[in-house]
Amino acid sequence: MKGKISDINDLITQPLKMFGALLYGPNEYRVNKNFDEIYKQLNQNNNEILEAQKLNSNIILNQDDVFFNEINTIMLSDGIKIIQIDMLDTDKAGCLENYLERPTEKTFILVKSGKLGPRSKLRALFEKSNNFISIPFYEDTIKDTHGFIENYLNINNFSISNDAKQKIISFSGQNNKALESNLELIMLYMFEEEEKKISSDIVDKVLLSDKPVEIQNLCNSTALGMIDDALFCFNKLESNGQQPIQVLNSLSNFFQRIHNTLIAM
Repeated sequence: MKGKISDINDLITQPLKMFGALLYGPNEYRVNKNFDEIYKQLNQNNNEILEAQKLNSNIILNQDDVFFNEINTIMLSDGIKIIQIDMLDTDKAGCLENYLERPTEKTFILVKSGKLGPRSKLRALFEKSNNFISIPFYEDTIKDTHGFIENYLNINNFSISNDAKQKIISFSGQNNKALESNLELIMLYMFEEEEKKISSDIVDKVLLSDKPVEIQNLCNSTALGMIDDALFCFNKLESNGQQPIQVLNSLSNFFQRIHNTLIAM
């Protein structure tokens, strides 16, 4: 059946109501966050010594015997078996098509995937079934992004000025993963400050680099495993007054770009 984000609470409080859920959509950050949180909540009262195996698309598409063996493994406790399935790299259903027709009692499959079109077999199966639910996570609006920043900082007892908030968004875009990373760096920078209000100046100090060439040399040397060159660049930056938090931020962004490039290949 088609669901919405507000249905997640019912999944957690009434796990036997459904046999499984599909979390999907272009907002990979929220898909992953809710995937992990739902599993944590459903599994918190599980007394099994060994957790169920985490399955991936290769198993679902090519090794259905592994999937059904995991499904049919008898639990030693009286809880619900929770099985995580990562289908982020496909829109196909594989052996899940047969399973959704005849699900196993006291078993809940939690599936995550990426952007799925209306013609996706995986999405269609979950939407048409009365025993399973599909929940989409779309890209955040600018209002969502503002809310994300405010909620994240409130939880950590920080506040932020409007111009600082706009500046962080200009650096990070509406990418929650980048926002979270940059907010953590700023909070780390302000760790010993009594006043926990983030200003535009603080954002500049943490997220801007006034030594781009030397920073780039440090990133390149680190990526290539040239330890002596990397240490030389770091010492030079430190002697020129570069903040360690800025160096950390540059390295983090650099390797994140490499990671994103590899995923896109």
